[in-house]
Order: sequence, then structure tokens, then C-alpha cells
Amino acid sequence: MRITTGAVATILAVLALGACSGGEDNKPDPEPPARTSTEPSANSSSPAVKIQYENAPLTLGGGTEDKPFGSRCHPNSAALDGSSPEILKGGFAVESEPDLTVEPCGRSSEEPEVLFSTDAGHLAFRATDQQDGAGCNAAMNSPDAPQLKDPIPFSELRAGQKFCNTHPYDQKERVELLRVRAISPKERTVTFSVSAWEETD
Repeated sequence: MRITTGAVATILAVLALGACSGGEDNKPDPEPPARTSTEPSANSSSPAVKIQYENAPLTLGGGTEDKPFGSRCHPNSAALDGSSPEILKGGFAVESEPDLTVEPCGRSSEEPEVLFSTDAGHLAFRATDQQDGAGCNAAMNSPDAPQLKDPIPFSELRAGQKFCNTHPYDQKERVELLRVRAISPKERTVTFSVSAWEETD
């Protein structure tokens, strides 16, 4: 059987068209757009949260002063509800309620200690897998998140440890996540990085 030049051309055209359409089918689907940090996940009932500041450095402690009859310790306190962490002035006589305080000489011993506020409007606890304010609020008041009521000696602190600072009576208030960055027993200081969120609805 003779195959004309026109028939060969038709067959080649059909084969080329099939190859092109097959290539289109094998293309990967486009990736979905990334979610922003202010959007709740599809399977979460938590309200959206808005970050106020992120990984702000905060160093507390030191405050020792040599005197003729010995050294004197000055506690350092900080408030976390502003546009960034704020070290409060005044030592023992701070005017506003601090979120946390470092006692360079400790209360029951000479070892420096960290104290979180234990008043009715605060609830601080050691974080485990919490990564943001919504995670801290979700874990608040659970058996796995007991309130930190006692001072934490520097010897119990480790770089990378995290703490949630929440408000159990009003979850629309600011919530903070603190991460320990460095501890200096010699200088009696501890450095945190602090991030803060508030709910948007």
C-alpha cells in the first residue's frame, strides 16, 4: 500500500498535537497562597490575632551596687503591654504593676530569680509547643499549664525555654510569649526575646 506525502504529514501533525496536550496535563498544580499570621487556620475556632511586636530583646537583672558595708541589690521589672517591652524605673517602688521582675540577689537565697506577676489579671506558665499568642490562650487554665507562682532561680533557666504571659479574665488583652536567649549568673542578668499579640475580634 502506498502512503502519500500528504498522509504522512497528517499523521505527524496528529502525533505532535497529542504530545503537546499530554505535556499540559502533567504540569503540577499551582501552590496555594501562603496564609498570613492574622488569619485563623481552617480547623481552628480561635479568633484572629494581630502581632504587636516580635522578638524584641529584653535584658533584666544586674542592679548590684557596691557599698562600704556590702553590696545592695536593685530588682529590675518590665511591662510588656506597650509597643515594646519597657523596663520600669523605681526599683522596689515601681508605680505600675510589672509583668515580670528579676531579683539579682534572690529573695530566699543569693541566687538571682525571675518572678512573673501573680495578680488576678495575669497567668504566666511554662510554654511547651505554643508558638504564638493564640496557642498560649488555648493552653491557658489547662492542667498542662500551671501558673508560675514561685520565683524561678537562674539555675533552672535554659536558653530556648519559653513562657506564656496571659490574661485569664479578658483574652482580648495582650498576650506575650517570652523565649530565654541568654543567662549570665556572673552578671546576674537574663535576656529574653519577647513577642506580643492581641485579638482582632
